[in-house]
Amino acid sequence: MTRSKKQQKKGQIDFSDSCLIMSNVIGTLVIVDSTTGRKWEISEYGKTRPMMIGDIMNINADQPAIFEQGWAIILDEDIVEYLGYSELYKSIIKPKDMDNFLKLPENEIKDILRNAPNGMKQTIAKVVKEKIANKDPNFDSYAKIKFFEDNLKIKLTSDSA
Repeated sequence: MTRSKKQQKKGQIDFSDSCLIMSNVIGTLVIVDSTTGRKWEISEYGKTRPMMIGDIMNINADQPAIFEQGWAIILDEDIVEYLGYSELYKSIIKPKDMDNFLKLPENEIKDILRNAPNGMKQTIAKVVKEKIANKDPNFDSYAKIKFFEDNLKIKLTSDSA
């Protein structure tokens, strides 16, 4: 059963409850709880799946990078706080917020990227590459592409310097 608003407001955490997690990677995200053997596949960027909180705790103990790098996002503030990820999640860009993030002034983007985990930076790079490939008008200038290349430390096009 997914945590109710009442449980969330009280801050109660029952490891047998579930909460939503969201894929924050381009492509399929596969998460396996090595303790129980349960497996979750989320096939699209931004899609959600319920996961038992106990499984989240197991996965976080065994494979913390899944949540620390922002590959999967826990969509329950109490769980995020319980795990100590509140500050980290300030630099995690959710799929629904990605377009607005990419339109921010460069200094704000730079500040967020400075604190973002590498997994989040990889996702941003893939989104920007897709926008360049799809000839998004917001990514048609050399300066904009170069800004993201410099700040993500990745080559985004074959013809950029």
